[in-house]
Amino acid sequence: MTDAPTRHADEDAEILRALVRVEQLRTENGCRPYRCPTSRDVECCRIHSGFDVCCDQPDLHQPIDNVDTGSILTRITAAIDAAEQTAVAAGGDTHTGRWWVPDSEWDPAVVDGENEPVAYRESAPTPEQSRHIVRHCPNSVMDRIAADRRLLARHAPRPHGMGEPADRPGEYDEIGPVCERCGKPGEYGVIWPCDDVRDLAAVYGVEL
Repeated sequence: MTDAPTRHADEDAEILRALVRVEQLRTENGCRPYRCPTSRDVECCRIHSGFDVCCDQPDLHQPIDNVDTGSILTRITAAIDAAEQTAVAAGGDTHTGRWWVPDSEWDPAVVDGENEPVAYRESAPTPEQSRHIVRHCPNSVMDRIAADRRLLARHAPRPHGMGEPADRPGEYDEIGPVCERCGKPGEYGVIWPCDDVRDLAAVYGVEL
């Protein structure tokens, strides 16, 4: 029962890494990258990649045309990485437990997973503030960051889909990029970034 979630998380992380690579290829090489379903990666043009064809099914290659897609992913990912680095620096560690509030009127007010003091009562945190500190301890933050990375990968952009063009209401045509998760990308796509990605960006202070 424990293997399936791990595989799912690994697949999400792979998708996200590939999408972020789009912006790197554009910035470094000025390429028009494409996603190859066979290699499950974002590939560079033949001038920079060193090969003419990356697989025997080039008809399945998915061009990635939208320049802003990679930039948005890069900025959100960078903000998530920064939050994780802060949590780690504050003591976040998957091998230790979460912070907690001792059931006592004496010091300390908050302790970490190894029972080391984090905040003393002389610093005057109220019981509510102590519980808030515990709720946002580094390990809790790291768990939320992992969930946010999975959300971003699930709501990845697909280069093209079908739906109602933003500039032609009521019509039905190819649009893009569209969200992989929202709507039905091949029939009634939702323009990317979708509301979930916009909400996630806002949480991390990324303006879209």
